Amino acid sequence: MQANGIVTAVNVDGTVEIIVKRGAACGHGCLTCGSCGVSTITLNAYNNCNALVGDAVVVQTPTKSILGMAAWLYVLPIALFLGGYAVAPWVGAVAFVVTLGAAILCGRRRKHGATTIEMITSE
Repeated sequence: MQANGIVTAVNVDGTVEIIVKRGAACGHGCLTCGSCGVSTITLNAYNNCNALVGDAVVVQTPTKSILGMAAWLYVLPIALFLGGYAVAPWVGAVAFVVTLGAAILCGRRRKHGATTIEMITSE
């Protein structure tokens, strides 16, 4: 997955902070449909291209990481919910809540450096 961004800060540890526009959930331009707001997200990436503040850059993250997080957040809780529901109605609800909590904790843990974001180009 690739995204265009702008460097906002250069850190002493060899990383940069980059602001990237978050894509629309529907896949269309938010300005034309007006159903969702365009927001930005701040990323930290290794400064492979020696980018400076204000430089336009392209960043990339492995698709495998994004699909893995999607599986944790969507597939696993639903599968455990349905499996628990088949055994006993009260177990399904408890399993769903526990799994959702585990997915949130895992996501927070992964947020602290597990996913590598690589800078591809600097303009």
